[in-house]
Amino acid sequence: MYSFVAFGHSHIVAFAKGAYDYQAAALPPEAPRVEGRFLYLYDPAYNPVLQGPPEALYLNPKLSEHLTERSWDFVVLVCGGNEHNVLGIVRNKRPFDFVLSSAPDLPLQPGYELVPEALIREVLKNFMAESLRTMQTFRAATRLPVMQLEPPPPLPNHRVLAYPREFVRATLFRKNIAPELIRYKLWRLESEIYSSFCDEFGIAYLHAPRSMMDRNGMLVEAGWGSDATHASPRYGLEVVKDAIDFYRAQMEETQVHS
Repeated sequence: MYSFVAFGHSHIVAFAKGAYDYQAAALPPEAPRVEGRFLYLYDPAYNPVLQGPPEALYLNPKLSEHLTERSWDFVVLVCGGNEHNVLGIVRNKRPFDFVLSSAPDLPLQPGYELVPEALIREVLKNFMAESLRTMQTFRAATRLPVMQLEPPPPLPNHRVLAYPREFVRATLFRKNIAPELIRYKLWRLESEIYSSFCDEFGIAYLHAPRSMMDRNGMLVEAGWGSDATHASPRYGLEVVKDAIDFYRAQMEETQVHS
């Protein structure tokens, strides 16, 4: 039996539902059982999440209590993850594209203004700042293994367009939605920022399941949630399986080197 506690923003919902489905499934005898507790960081009871001066932040005491209320095996963070949508769901007034340095052969959108990747990176990091501070503060608050989940891949444009009520003025949104390839690049760049940050601060980074991505890097239909930006419990189930395998692999590696 593995036990974990998970803290996160809106993407934690799919992960939590996936964990409940995993627990209820008819698992083979060799499959590990899990028990998880899930804390929603937007809950008013936990806000403000971070307290104290900027140079000495600490967790809301209620969150700290959850970290130590029992002997968890590991901690899961699902912080942020929708920052790429701020730039990508609705096309900018000056439509832009950029060369993703980790995949420089991806095509560019004809007629779009080419901007430096470094500029897009800084804009994304500005949107991600609170999530990054939260991750760092959680890491400093426990000696347990901590993993951050990669945000779900972006949903295809036709699926996003099915939910214009989530955005301002649906007719304008339909006209201005950004191309899928640009949205994919933004998601990849956001993920790279998260991954690099995790490497720096000793947080494991769990990538999205490849089985839940189509050939263009978008979320497959089985992973679509009930809105334009979030994933489904089925997606969450696949992430839970990967998280268990990831933790087991880390434990085995630790035992080998101990």
